[in-house]
Amino acid sequence: LWRVPFKTGANRNVLTPVLDGGDHVLFASYTTGLRRVAVKAEGSKVQAAQVWLNPALKINLATPVLVGRHLYGHGPDKDFVCVEADTGTIRWRQTGFNQYASTIASETRLLVLNDAGEVLLLEANPDRYRELGRFQACGKTFCHPAYAHGVLYTRDSRELAAWPLKSRFCVRSVLVSKSPIGIVWPSTVASLNCTSCSFLTEVSASLLAWVRS
Repeated sequence: LWRVPFKTGANRNVLTPVLDGGDHVLFASYTTGLRRVAVKAEGSKVQAAQVWLNPALKINLATPVLVGRHLYGHGPDKDFVCVEADTGTIRWRQTGFNQYASTIASETRLLVLNDAGEVLLLEANPDRYRELGRFQACGKTFCHPAYAHGVLYTRDSRELAAWPLKSRFCVRSVLVSKSPIGIVWPSTVASLNCTSCSFLTEVSASLLAWVRS
């Protein structure tokens, strides 16, 4: 139906396009930067036109998430960034994020897994970077985590881990122990600091039954 040129000098485009409503798409290239494209029907044809391009946001591997009118995700300079979706303006940048960090969003909370295997709980705040807590989930990883039915799943080169979370990414007291098949289920407590919410540790019987089966 439509296409736009999207050449890159890296011989690859890794990021997944981000849909914004029914008529805008955001995507990034490692060599050209982050851009916004508007898609519009004109008679029997569909036209796509670039709205803005920010060449400073040459994001390599990690797809950002859209929360409200802002994008959050790993930036090009080993940082974490917040970007206005309508204009491409960078609202803030936070250093210390190494080569990769993947992001999952739920309302006003972000779960970020960095390449050192740490899970960070962040507030999706366009005004400033705010970290609410963190814990060590796995070893070095470039795998995107998955979140379903209150459980966060992480993977490194050695094992798959299931981390039970409750109440929109509350993870203060995480129950951990390694099973013979590399799945993690509750046994001992590893704590982390949180500044705003209670972190719960309930695990459903169905999850444990699935892990042990």
